[in-house]
Amino acid sequence: MSARLVLADEPGAWIDIDFGGRSYSARIDPMWLGAENLAGLFERPHMVRRLFKEADAVSLMIADPLGRRVIKLLETYLDAVGLGFRGLGFLCVGLENLDLLEVDLLRIGLDIRDWLDPEKSLSSRRIALLIADFKERPETQIGAKSFGIYPADKAAMVAAEAIAAHVDDENYRHRFLKSPDELAAEAVKAQEAKEKRKVIAEQRESEIVLAPVGEKSFSEASEKSRVALAELIASQRE
Repeated sequence: MSARLVLADEPGAWIDIDFGGRSYSARIDPMWLGAENLAGLFERPHMVRRLFKEADAVSLMIADPLGRRVIKLLETYLDAVGLGFRGLGFLCVGLENLDLLEVDLLRIGLDIRDWLDPEKSLSSRRIALLIADFKERPETQIGAKSFGIYPADKAAMVAAEAIAAHVDDENYRHRFLKSPDELAAEAVKAQEAKEKRKVIAEQRESEIVLAPVGEKSFSEASEKSRVALAELIASQRE
């Protein structure tokens, strides 16, 4: 990437693009399409024409009415603005995970609104670079999702793996190596086990104080406790 392109990367800037032997003028930031249209560029590549000045967009349409070269046009545009298809892919990751990206940006002092509004200072090219970096960092929200874990830095991951290596249970996984969904599921199971233990404790107390005299009556009164205990043991074996 040239320093000239970096310096030209300003809100509202235009760039000249050579295509099919002619020069056309287009917005340097594809966010001028709007977030929804930008996210759909892979499926609707013809939308790239909207980034060109009106007269140039008409010329491109007339020159290729069936859209046979629209993929090439999109590729040429993306390369010219310093993104490429790879960069567009990173932008789509960000748009699909705006809540995660917002947190990651806030932690480094950036506001996601400055990207979503193309008149603001945070360009799509810079966001693509940041997302590419986030995906390699498990301590970020975007990176943790990519690794399939809860956010944890690399040192924590190494420590978690070292701990796991000294645990006899081959199914053991440290919480640093588990995804948010896995941790949430474990929290639900822990709450269910807590409620079952409570039922057992309450039932045993009632058996002692309130159970009627007689072996049969006591057996019937303790059935609820036995069922809860069996469920608790079963859940702990899972």
